[in-house]
Amino acid sequence: MNIYSKLIENNPRFSRRPKWPKKVVITGGMPNGNKKLHIGHLAAVFIWADAFARFMRNNIGEDNVIFVSGTDGFGSPTEERYRIAINDKTFEGSIADFVKLHHDDQKRTLDRYNISLNLFAASCLDPFVSTHEAMGKEIFDKLSSGGYLKLSDSLQFYDTKLNKFLNGRQVVGKCPIEGCASEVGYADECALGHQYQPEELINPVSTLTNTVPELRKAQNWYFPLDKFKNDLHEWVDYCAKNASTRSFMLTIINDYLRNPVIFVNKKYMEQVDGLRAKLPEFKTIEPNKGDLYQLEFVNIEDRDIARELFVKEGVRCKTSNALFPFRLTGDVNWGLKVPKSAALENSNIKSFWVWPESLWAPVSFTEYYLKQKGSHETWKDWWCNPDCEAWQFIGEDNIYFYAVVEPAMFEAYNKANAGSNQFIKPKIVSNKHVLFKNAKASSSGKFKAPTAEELLENYSVDQLKMHFLAQGLETNQFQFKSKIYTDPDFPGKDPVEAQGDLLFNIFNRLARSILYTLQNKFDGKMPVGEVSSEVLERSLNVILSYEQYMYQAQMHKIISLIDVYLRNANKDWARIMNFSDKSITPEMQAQEMIDALHILRTAMAMVRPIEQKGTDMLKEYFGFTDEVFMWPSIFKSAYDVMKTPNKPEFKFLEPRVDFFKRESIKA
Repeated sequence: MNIYSKLIENNPRFSRRPKWPKKVVITGGMPNGNKKLHIGHLAAVFIWADAFARFMRNNIGEDNVIFVSGTDGFGSPTEERYRIAINDKTFEGSIADFVKLHHDDQKRTLDRYNISLNLFAASCLDPFVSTHEAMGKEIFDKLSSGGYLKLSDSLQFYDTKLNKFLNGRQVVGKCPIEGCASEVGYADECALGHQYQPEELINPVSTLTNTVPELRKAQNWYFPLDKFKNDLHEWVDYCAKNASTRSFMLTIINDYLRNPVIFVNKKYMEQVDGLRAKLPEFKTIEPNKGDLYQLEFVNIEDRDIARELFVKEGVRCKTSNALFPFRLTGDVNWGLKVPKSAALENSNIKSFWVWPESLWAPVSFTEYYLKQKGSHETWKDWWCNPDCEAWQFIGEDNIYFYAVVEPAMFEAYNKANAGSNQFIKPKIVSNKHVLFKNAKASSSGKFKAPTAEELLENYSVDQLKMHFLAQGLETNQFQFKSKIYTDPDFPGKDPVEAQGDLLFNIFNRLARSILYTLQNKFDGKMPVGEVSSEVLERSLNVILSYEQYMYQAQMHKIISLIDVYLRNANKDWARIMNFSDKSITPEMQAQEMIDALHILRTAMAMVRPIEQKGTDMLKEYFGFTDEVFMWPSIFKSAYDVMKTPNKPEFKFLEPRVDFFKRESIKA
């Protein structure tokens, strides 16, 4: 029975409830196969994706939700870490063994955090790699047949000592993008995710020989990203209408869609004016403040002509983000093999660059999961199904790949497919960086933050989940602070422990109070009756806000919402269940018991996607069925989701029994 019926009729918010899909595939940004799971992976991606996946399973059914991710095993970063480990004699075995070691470690850590992935695969390892290769061929051949691939010569770093081309983290320099705060740039990408062409990297050095590499022409396959500028403008419009889209992500995408820009200090402008006859057409934008002039060009080709001339003439400059052709392949030994039909055109093209194959990895993982499950469905029944939504949870440094390249590549596939099996437009949930000692919290950061596994030596899973979800990563970078890892003199309570009080103190207190009072004052019998109109109205507004926040992936607002809801419940309880106050009648206390039970029942459904062990205990002690967690049943009364409706039966609560526990989980 819908106990909110009368309130719903008069509540305009009810008509604005989210429209949930019939099916959803959820992905989490993939950790690299050369390291343990770090704080950023956990706090900004997996915990968020897991809460959403669990909510959706409770909302539309387990069979209609697929949650996949995996170890990103190919590429030069892994190749480089493996080389160092071999040289340092800290590892013995093949590079596949090296990746498997980290893959198994990542999976073990995710399991300890109770992350409910349907599949955590590894793109480069058996038994997943054959499915991944088949997906690569599917997409590559489709792009090729549609005329969306180009075989081009471009400048790439070459180590003359080793007589080999270098990729990714085999080259280190300084990021050339104006305004970038990163001190570390790699061959064509910096540590904060900015993209550029190899010839733009400032002061490049080979990590293999510590020498300055040459720039030599190499032939590779490219995807003409700039040809999809109009499609990407439409994509931005689509993203802007999605409640889950972060405003900073739109800013970053639009920055790539601007005409390409070169930034020049005003002291060089006289020299620039002298070169104007040799330069392609450009527009000069004077600085509002500071000394940097912007030279805006019509296309990337014109910008590159100008940049080369400036370098030759000693005009120091930096560049903006831009839609330059996206490299699909590279001279990488440890990589996904390019389809033979394409490789025949140039025998030197061995494999895909790591980033393009990472973009279709979630699709190939979906395909593998369905095969493993014995399903008659294929990946197209999910990724090409208009009744399905794809939600991709990523960190902000991956926005270029998942929110610029991926939608353009999928659109090219759709155009080449002539109307059938069209990729759906994914919903990208991007979160800000987690910082550790004012630097990005990663294994390659300035300061080595504790790994996700190491955190469990001092904190519980529940503490960490509540702490990380409570941070506003939707809008702001989050500085991880801890009395153990960063600041032993931090005033007051350890910040990691503070958010856990919502479970350990506030929610726990309400549940224990209800059961102890039933046992001691109500002879173990719950009064049966209607929830008060005030509590119903309060609960309805909380429910409607909760599902809006979930649809927006605004997890910190969810935590705050539940916190206020339960604190108010405890205040009401303390006021009315004062048995020494003779002004409070038994009828008022019976009503408070009914109201508190309803609040607890509602809170259980809202907390369930975040915490499972304690909510399972609550279900057992209060005699609820699994329906108490199901979102379509959220408008039912507590009695309607009990094993014995209208005759509640409760399990006796022994002293010192807690539903949520603080203790850390030791390995």
